[in-house]
Amino acid sequence: MERQTLNERIQKDYEDFKARTLELSKEEIFDAGFEIDFKTYFTEYLQNDANELSDKIINNLLAIDGSILDELFILYLDNDTYYTYDDMCEEIISFYEYDDEDDEQEKTTEDIEIE
Repeated sequence: MERQTLNERIQKDYEDFKARTLELSKEEIFDAGFEIDFKTYFTEYLQNDANELSDKIINNLLAIDGSILDELFILYLDNDTYYTYDDMCEEIISFYEYDDEDDEQEKTTEDIEIE
């Protein structure tokens, strides 16, 4: 059930992002090309059932206030060690593999240490 909830939320985040992007000028859309590519790929990655996400990761992603895709994009921008999208997706998702008992508060990009 949580996986379906995550898929629905990711789809809504992506549709909202797409709608906002389509309101931009051609130049702004061009400038946002990498963000568009990132969010498109990450949407497909997260919604692909072949990518097994633990319940812990799913629940922690669902605990993010606001757009999950925006939060993941910020994490990506804060780190420059990724070589492929699959490496990037796996590493960024691993940041959300913490237990609620480890930290009662909700984590944000400011709370996550990037090596």
